[in-house]
Amino acid sequence: EMNCLLLSAKNGIKLHEIEIETIYHKNNKKTHFKALRDSYLIYKDIIKFSLSSLISFFIDYLLFTLFSLIIPSITLCNILARVISASVNYTMNRKFVFQSNNSLYKSVFYYIVLAIFILMMNTLLLNLLVYKLLINKFIAKILVEIILFIINFIVQQRLIFKTRRW
Repeated sequence: EMNCLLLSAKNGIKLHEIEIETIYHKNNKKTHFKALRDSYLIYKDIIKFSLSSLISFFIDYLLFTLFSLIIPSITLCNILARVISASVNYTMNRKFVFQSNNSLYKSVFYYIVLAIFILMMNTLLLNLLVYKLLINKFIAKILVEIILFIINFIVQQRLIFKTRRW
């Protein structure tokens, strides 16, 4: 229903409210809403994206930690870890999260643009937190990932893999 309203508004379709009588069967004692199943159907994209992001985060964080043991530059460690984890993330999101049939080359291109933007923001925020606010680099890494999570989901869902029709 919400998607229809948003699509109508986007396309300039005028809507008129019509009052109707609401009739409850047996005073609405029985509902057809199944809490777990229906909630999963409503939130499945964000749940699957969260799992994909969590797996990618663990890969990214593990690699960041390992690279930090041998490379003194936080920026270089972050870039190396991010490139590898982003490759894994793209594959999981395309195949399992959004099950996209969009052009592979087009979605890869847009994903790379998004990944570069997220990497720049990630590195900028990470350096700001570590060097200006003097937060531990491992805690800062977690904070930055949380901050960028929602932006990443919305852009991938609506622009890269286009799973929303509005």
